[in-house]
Amino acid sequence: MVKKPSPTTKNTEVSTANYKKFITSLKAKIRSAQIKGAIAVNRELIKLYWEIGKEILEKQERESWGSNVLERVARDLQNEFPGVEGFSRRNMFRMRAFYQAYEKVPQAVAQLDDLPIFSIPWGHNALILEKVKNTAERLWRSVKYEDVYIHDYQDVPETRVGLGNYFRFYNTERLHQSLGYRTPYEAHYISAK
Repeated sequence: MVKKPSPTTKNTEVSTANYKKFITSLKAKIRSAQIKGAIAVNRELIKLYWEIGKEILEKQERESWGSNVLERVARDLQNEFPGVEGFSRRNMFRMRAFYQAYEKVPQAVAQLDDLPIFSIPWGHNALILEKVKNTAERLWRSVKYEDVYIHDYQDVPETRVGLGNYFRFYNTERLHQSLGYRTPYEAHYISAK
């Protein structure tokens, strides 16, 4: 007769230090996944607002839609999606202004995803749009928000180092679809030599 192997006993005691390390690691992974999920949802929302702004502008130009029609659009969307924020009359005008502000940016036409405006929350975009009139300054501020928002820096020195790292990454490592999957450094500096 063959002996069955004896079941191994499970260790029910875990060292406090190992357990704390394990839980800390899990918490960091969960927070990271939550942030990545929120960023992905935000990107889709900003793209939606971009498209709505584009369509509103096109309707206004082709069919002479006025503000009364936009009020009706806002009301109809609010009725269709009760409890969903973002479809107020004011936001309809913001979406139109958002699209109009960036439609001429060459990179936006080539590849929307490369623009930092699609990585920051709508409220930040609306604030930048209302307060800053220069497109280059708007894009600069959105870059700062893109990095600062994600990292939640605690002080000025940490922010400076973080933004420096971000710009090095953005210009020398991050591939941009609008640049033929090259970095800005490769596209503008190396090709200019």
